[in-house]
Amino acid sequence: MRIDWDKVMTQCVVVFVVTLAAGALGILWTGVQSVDERIEDSANRLEATLEVMAPKLDELAEEVREIKTMMGESKDEVLPHRPTHEEIDERVQQKWAPARR
Repeated sequence: MRIDWDKVMTQCVVVFVVTLAAGALGILWTGVQSVDERIEDSANRLEATLEVMAPKLDELAEEVREIKTMMGESKDEVLPHRPTHEEIDERVQQKWAPARR
C-alpha cells in the first residue's frame, strides 16, 4: 500500500486554508459587533445629553432674549430659531434615510 503524498499535502493545505478563513471571519465578526455596540452606546449617550441640555439651553436663550430686550434690541433679532428635538430628528431622517436603503 502506497501513500499518495501529493493528495495528503493537498488535503492538509485545504484544511489549513479553510480553518484560517473561518478564524479570520470569526475575528472580523467579533470586531464588527463590538463597533456596532460602541456606536449604539455613543448614540444613546448623545441622546441622553441632548435631553438634559436642551431645556437648559432654552432657559439660557430666554435669559439672553430678556437681557437683549432690556438693552433695547428686538426679540426677533436677538437669537436665531433653534430647531426643536423633533425638527432635528426629521432632518437626520431626511439626510440619512436614502443612504441606508
